[in-house]
Amino acid sequence: TALNLESLVLSHNDVGDDGGAAVLRALLENRVLKSLALNNCLRPRCTQALDALAKLIASPCPLETLLIQGGATGRLAGELI
Repeated sequence: TALNLESLVLSHNDVGDDGGAAVLRALLENRVLKSLALNNCLRPRCTQALDALAKLIASPCPLETLLIQGGATGRLAGELI
């Protein structure tokens, strides 16, 4: 049975580099999810996850909302810019 999950909130979970990369790579095949929240999940050193995030953003995925505020230390957004 296929799931029609439109929103996924993983905020405030330390998914780590491997976990974050796995979730984001899986979403490259996503045709349904419209909202993803990863607030305070990723750290600047999560290079695999951040690479997967860049690929997801560049893909034709149907995401309308992506929340990635802060990191485990609250500095991710500033360090990405």
